[in-house]
Amino acid sequence: MCACYVPTVIPFTIAWGLVGAAWALALTFLVGLGLHLRATVQILGVEVTSAFEPLRWAGGLVALVGCGVALSQAVPSLWIAQWLGALCGLAGVSVYGWHLWSRESLRLRMLWGS
Repeated sequence: MCACYVPTVIPFTIAWGLVGAAWALALTFLVGLGLHLRATVQILGVEVTSAFEPLRWAGGLVALVGCGVALSQAVPSLWIAQWLGALCGLAGVSVYGWHLWSRESLRLRMLWGS
């Protein structure tokens, strides 16, 4: 993680200041998470991939909402693009909310014994 963070934090901070440092930290976290997932699958086997399903859902939500934000920022003068971005964000939050309600609430009820 340090080998990834140190080379990215300096140029990102020079280019974008504190926001660049935050981006470097976030990107380093994602690289570390990817390495962790890969090592876990190598150690425990392919059967463990189903345990990472909530992480895939969260990644899909971040991608969908991120696309919405990028679309709304790309063409700020066109109201259609802003509505498309807002709809992407709303769709992402709705799909993830449905996923939490339909799958994760059952797991939590079983875990908490009620």
